[in-house]
Amino acid sequence: MKFDINKLNWTREPENYTISQDKIEIITKPHTDGCKWLAHDGQQPDEYIRFISNSIRFGCGYRIESGRKQYYAFYGSPNRNDDYYTTTEVSEEEYEQICRDYPEQINADSITAALFKNKYIDGHSVILEGWNELLR
Repeated sequence: MKFDINKLNWTREPENYTISQDKIEIITKPHTDGCKWLAHDGQQPDEYIRFISNSIRFGCGYRIESGRKQYYAFYGSPNRNDDYYTTTEVSEEEYEQICRDYPEQINADSITAALFKNKYIDGHSVILEGWNELLR
């Protein structure tokens, strides 16, 4: 990837970072979402994935699919070392609501995860599901 470090803009500037011509290093506090410290060149990336919780895995993201931005949510049902993920399409409004409801990474309990699953997974169109299967 090539970029002009003088043209990067922060969505939220982190407290501790270094930028060189071939590397961006960002030091974040434990249990915070490193994805929110996104440096960009004025353009949104074509793909973005964010884990909201790593204890019970769920999150959201978007990608360009057939020339349009497709928003999605995912939920992983844990089973020892593997997760059975279900990824569903959500509307742009639902995606924005997820971002408002979960502005930082959390350690979700089973009730919080079930609420997310009920609201954004159940009843939505499935894009992908399977053991350890996530959109990339």
